[in-house]
Amino acid sequence: MKLKKILLLITVLLLLPVKINAYSLGESAVLMEQDTKRVLVSKNMNKKKLIASTTKIMTGIIAVESGKLNKTVTVTDKVLESYGSNIYLSIGEKMKLKDMVYGLMMQSGNDAALMIADYLGGEEKFVKIMNKKAKQIGMKNTREAASAAEAVELLNSFKIDIILLDQQMPGKTGLELARELKNSNNPHLKSLPIIMITVDTKEKTVLDARNLGIQEYLVKPISPLALKKRILNAFGIKQERV
Repeated sequence: MKLKKILLLITVLLLLPVKINAYSLGESAVLMEQDTKRVLVSKNMNKKKLIASTTKIMTGIIAVESGKLNKTVTVTDKVLESYGSNIYLSIGEKMKLKDMVYGLMMQSGNDAALMIADYLGGEEKFVKIMNKKAKQIGMKNTREAASAAEAVELLNSFKIDIILLDQQMPGKTGLELARELKNSNNPHLKSLPIIMITVDTKEKTVLDARNLGIQEYLVKPISPLALKKRILNAFGIKQERV
């Protein structure tokens, strides 16, 4: 009889409505029912935020789906570009990809993220893989253009927050596109932060970029973590230790 009363009490408690104070959830939050995708409670769910460790989750997903978890990764000197929270990988150290994913997801290892990206194709290829995966799962606010003409079309169709620009592009150079934007009658396009990422190290190109008001001029290769730091700088945001 006592057990029945306990079970009845548990059932009643489970059926009672639960009030969630949205303002106790932080600046942005969403609670979703897994099977139906129905949003149960939300606060600023569509507000754009810095992606922070979302990139680590995406990196982990891609690593798991690569089918290479039991392969061995050798740590290269690119690990020296890592900062913030690390699992303290050393150059020449060997580790299974699976264990790097553990270090990435459980210890928030920036160095593990860097080595996973490097192992699975290198910086540029890995960024393309992440963008493709993001679109597949409904994350549609990242845009990529392969030419200046495509970039202009995107800029006229969507509100873009920052531009990562290469100097060598089909049609126009990156500097020519930047000059076009800086001379635009559209106040938003004129004030867009621009980061140039290129292999061009010529002094004239660097000076022209500075004179145009381009915030950062980065020479490839550059790590994703270092790029994140420059993006935060372009927005005037103090670097978070994640």
